[in-house]
Amino acid sequence: MLASLKERAREGDAESTGIQEIREAVLAYYKAAAEEHQQLAREFFESMDANGDGKVSLHEYLQFLRERGYTHFKSRNFFHELDRNHDGTLDFDEVLCLYYIIKTERPFCDGCAVFLKALFFTCAECYDKGSSCSFNLCSKCFGNRDFNHQHNTIVDNYLLLARKREKPTVVQSTTSRYTQAQPTPSTSTQLVVVPQATSRAVSTLSFHNFIYFLCM
Repeated sequence: MLASLKERAREGDAESTGIQEIREAVLAYYKAAAEEHQQLAREFFESMDANGDGKVSLHEYLQFLRERGYTHFKSRNFFHELDRNHDGTLDFDEVLCLYYIIKTERPFCDGCAVFLKALFFTCAECYDKGSSCSFNLCSKCFGNRDFNHQHNTIVDNYLLLARKREKPTVVQSTTSRYTQAQPTPSTSTQLVVVPQATSRAVSTLSFHNFIYFLCM
């Protein structure tokens, strides 16, 4: 009995940590966004706050999701997970967390339908085909083999990221490993495999336009 209670407590702590990490990430994006993009996020909150009292009740939450067709989130349990201070309503920061989850299409477990907050398992073959074909599992369903799927290429999301990062790019080059040079009559063109590098400029651009992307 005591062991069971401790296990549930550990699971509860892990769930709270997962949502908290998501909340901290989206608030960092929001603070870095331009004023006009922050305004778009505030307008989303106001569209959920039907009576304009500055907070979203469970009724407003469920009604909004029903009207928008966000069926995965129509759960009292998920509402309570978003409700960080447990006051029975959602403030702006808590709704912003929900908006980030919706717009970035954070997955739910295809085995037990729980929201996947941190580490989860995904089918690499389905992932390569696009988001509409995704298959994702929580650690418990994967560990217990409590699922039925046609592929056996299931890895955790961090390993999937490493797998995508290590995919090489083939470019034509005669001089540098990282640049493409035009061949000259005295040299022959070689195919050189180089690692893909993330552009710092592109990363910065994406960071500052993140809220704009969410509000489209």
